Amino acid sequence: AVGIHASQVGNNNGVTITSIDREKKEKVMPKKTVYEPNETGYLLVAYGTDHKEESQIQIPDTYEGKPVTAIGEQAFYGFAMQSVQIPETVTEIQNSAFAGCKNLESVVIPDSVERIGGGAFMDCSALSEVVFGEKVSAIEGEVFKNCSSLKTVQIPALVTEIRGNCFEGCGSLETVELHDNITSIHGYAFRECTSLREIVIPPKVTEIRGNCFEGCSSLKTVKLHDNITVIHGHAFRKCSSLQEINLPPRITEIRGNTFELCSSLQTIVIPDGVYRIAAHAFYGCSSLSSVTFPDSILTIGSSAFRKCSKLYSVTLPSRTQVDERAFKESPTIITYKTKEGVSSRSSVDIMNKSMKELESLYFHD
Repeated sequence: AVGIHASQVGNNNGVTITSIDREKKEKVMPKKTVYEPNETGYLLVAYGTDHKEESQIQIPDTYEGKPVTAIGEQAFYGFAMQSVQIPETVTEIQNSAFAGCKNLESVVIPDSVERIGGGAFMDCSALSEVVFGEKVSAIEGEVFKNCSSLKTVQIPALVTEIRGNCFEGCGSLETVELHDNITSIHGYAFRECTSLREIVIPPKVTEIRGNCFEGCSSLKTVKLHDNITVIHGHAFRKCSSLQEINLPPRITEIRGNTFELCSSLQTIVIPDGVYRIAAHAFYGCSSLSSVTFPDSILTIGSSAFRKCSKLYSVTLPSRTQVDERAFKESPTIITYKTKEGVSSRSSVDIMNKSMKELESLYFHD
């Protein structure tokens, strides 16, 4: 978060109002509560450290007769509170406002709040429940990162994007309700949500971004719709409970490391139109025993099916170029479809052949 330095310009009943120097690298936390005028009332810049060890905090709704409309960056950073009451006057919770409040157990976001800034509740490790107000339309990146006690989330109806790292490291998160108006789920959004069991991708989402569900080790069910055109690299890496997934028909490639170390994945059907399987795409899928390739496949990259110990045979079009390490440490027999019939070769033999030799043997019409 951007550092803020507060310097005193006035005092009212023990509550200090200050000017702000945003060029400083670190925020100096004052003993008394600090406010700053804004266009709609007052920004609560910092809640005084005199209150840092209080278990319950009620944020004032007014200051000097005007509404408190925003909670500033790092305003409560590292406070010991177990609960906080946010007034109905607040429309914005800024970056890292409650970050590091490790005892905070639950939060009710009032209906007045429209935006929750990046990292606002990051590292609130005791936070198990969040209730969103109906006007929340923006939840920025890392908002609930490492909230390791958070169990369920219902995304507000006006939110259309799940920003990067938003729920990363929420190890207790079991249920996420994604409504149909969501258009984008950014990279790392649910990374290392190790208790998440099922995810249904909303129909307006067209891309699964990189590392989005990486390390979701309990994820068994993923429902992808036909409008998805791209699944980025590492998207489902280390989803070790995932046994099957139906790939959307409009994707054109399986990108690098997409399903790497999905050790329970048993079968996969590559959609017609996919031309490339990139390096390490299915590396270490030790339960994978069946892969169906379309005629559109042109290349299979390095270590794409490496250490797939149960993948005993596959059939490929004759023109498919297979990297010499694609099936390394796998017992795979590859059958190539040619006009003359079929020809087989073991993955061990393939490792020891150059691409030129393979082309002369198999890649003829």
